[in-house]
Amino acid sequence: DFGLAKLKGVTGLTKEGTTLGTLHYMSPEQVQGKVIDHRSDIFSFGAVLYEMVTGQLPFRGDNEAAVIHSILTRDPEPVGLSRSDLPRELERIIVKALAKEVDSRYQRADDMLADLRRARATLAAKKSRDDRKAVEHRPSIAVLPFTNLSADPEQEYFCDGMAEEIINALTHVEGLRVVARTSAFAFKDKSGDIREIGRQLDVENVLEGSVRKAGKRVRITAQLIGVADGYHIWSEKFDREMQDIFCIQDEISLAIVDRLKVRLLDKSKAELTKRHTEDLEAYQLYLKGRYFWNRRTRSALEKATGYFTQAIDKDPAYPFPYFGLADTYNILYSQGHIPLGKAYTNAKKAVLRALELDDSLAGAHTSLAEIKCVFESDYDGAEQEFRRAIEINPGYATAHHWYSMLLVGAGRFDEAVEEAERALELDPL
Repeated sequence: DFGLAKLKGVTGLTKEGTTLGTLHYMSPEQVQGKVIDHRSDIFSFGAVLYEMVTGQLPFRGDNEAAVIHSILTRDPEPVGLSRSDLPRELERIIVKALAKEVDSRYQRADDMLADLRRARATLAAKKSRDDRKAVEHRPSIAVLPFTNLSADPEQEYFCDGMAEEIINALTHVEGLRVVARTSAFAFKDKSGDIREIGRQLDVENVLEGSVRKAGKRVRITAQLIGVADGYHIWSEKFDREMQDIFCIQDEISLAIVDRLKVRLLDKSKAELTKRHTEDLEAYQLYLKGRYFWNRRTRSALEKATGYFTQAIDKDPAYPFPYFGLADTYNILYSQGHIPLGKAYTNAKKAVLRALELDDSLAGAHTSLAEIKCVFESDYDGAEQEFRRAIEINPGYATAHHWYSMLLVGAGRFDEAVEEAERALELDPL
């Protein structure tokens, strides 16, 4: 409708059927005096759009005959020659609208409009991304999975959990961009140059480490490396009792913030060093649950359910295992392993208990948003929960990702693209 409104007076038919309009905007069939329909209007709108973008007419000539020859035989100069800053999608749209063969053009104005909206969303997302980079340069880091140097291969869950806990803590630090677990763990069990890994993840710094457990003692080595030159910025070895594991995580996180010169606000520091349980056994059971949850197979998810439940039994006031359970039931249902009723009841009960214990958990609000969306069709409520999760932790990629899909369903494509771009920035692989 917008396209046809813009074309009012440009093309049309008289009552007698005589074609009239402005020559430079006429379609090939129109200048040849053939029968025309709405697709001729689409061609004319393509000419208007070309002129709006480039500042010049697509078909030119010193006289009417030359203009007609241009319309019938020549293609306009590529838009990119005069406007390299525009998305290629826009040029593709204009080219398709100006196709000389009627059947090669857009057949419906609605189809062209849909493509224009997508191009606009792409451009808006690019501008938003460029604006964010221009406003403030933020230090960035990827925390790779820690290497298991213990004699027991089953301690791998603890190594993964250590890295994941540090990632979760650092995402709360304002002014620091932290690559999400999914992308960072893509390099698990892979040897490679830290500089190349950093380039793939688009970060300036990488944290790597190793864990060796023996009885009640643990030795953890951590090193912060600059991607630009591959040199160590900071390294430390911790040889402690297992009961000191929470203190070690705090020390590593605080050292990273200090070395990267990130201003640590009181709120960020509180979140960085916040502990949700003092029970070491409950903590390890939770890490085992997340380890198997991340594998996403049915048998692994069933193991995750068992470990989360055991963690709750050990410390009923520990909120993380509750929304771990909710996530597990959500995935089991989405993969078709359990019926809707069982998944909904158990997931909702678990996540509400997690939020009752601690309302500041972005992951729990994201889980609740998914429950409201999938099980309850409460899209307004789901949006509130997604927004709350992002407000609590703007660096939580999953919340941005899932929220973008909700926005797509609502037809709010510009916002959806912006959220998806933000998720991709945090989780590039």
